[in-house]
Amino acid sequence: MKGFGLGQSGAETGGHPPVGGRRISGAGEKAKRKAGFRTNDASAAGWRTKTAGFLIGAALAAGIGYLFYKSWLASMILLPFGWLAVPGLQGWLSARRRRELAGQFRQFLYAFSTSLSAGRSVENALLAAERDLAMIDPSGKSLLCRELKAMNGQIRNGLSAEKAFARFAERVPIQEAAQFSAGFSLCKQTGGDLVELVRRSAALIGEKIEMQQEMEAITAQKRFEAKAMAVIPFALIAFLAFGSPDYMAPLYDGIGRLIITVVLLLLAGCHVWITRLMRLEV
Repeated sequence: MKGFGLGQSGAETGGHPPVGGRRISGAGEKAKRKAGFRTNDASAAGWRTKTAGFLIGAALAAGIGYLFYKSWLASMILLPFGWLAVPGLQGWLSARRRRELAGQFRQFLYAFSTSLSAGRSVENALLAAERDLAMIDPSGKSLLCRELKAMNGQIRNGLSAEKAFARFAERVPIQEAAQFSAGFSLCKQTGGDLVELVRRSAALIGEKIEMQQEMEAITAQKRFEAKAMAVIPFALIAFLAFGSPDYMAPLYDGIGRLIITVVLLLLAGCHVWITRLMRLEV
């Protein structure tokens, strides 16, 4: 009775919690701090990308302004158009990041399926996959290694594998992770063949990567020609403007400014059109 009374008063008066509760609470606070650090790092990386994109775009806009109008005032006016380069840089970096993540995710699935085939449980197979990826990337700085480590930590703290995979798919920005998470959850609920699911998922991701590489190889020449067509007009105008200034002088005065403005707008429209034509999505 005394023991029960002491336990009851400790619970009611907010005394020291049990050791297990303190450990779980500490792990939860640690996970929250790590999540906060990841959010801050992502925010800082996003601002760095925006800043770099704006500086590159502003430099190009200022150069084009001086090239087409021979005026520093025109260069200053075109500086704000540097923000147009930010979405392009972000899209290029995002596409490259998704390709890298897809390759790393395929390696993870191969390691995961190997451990499951050896008779290990899902939790132990995830730990083994983390060790295998650590051998491939000893620095452990890749996004998939960090997310896999965080997922194993959540499972050790009592989270189910299904929920851990669901959270993993929310944080990893690739379509394959979300599809595998949905299939994994359904397979666990219905008692399906988990090993076969992982193997087929890895095979499908591999086929998708190979198909994308083949399409890039087939269109490599056309993409080079598109880039050359985008650069040649500016190079030609620069050659004439600085090599034969008297020949280009009429375009920098009077109605010539209107004509060269129309030319600049047509070149910008052609660049946008070619970029959309050469966009590859598998």
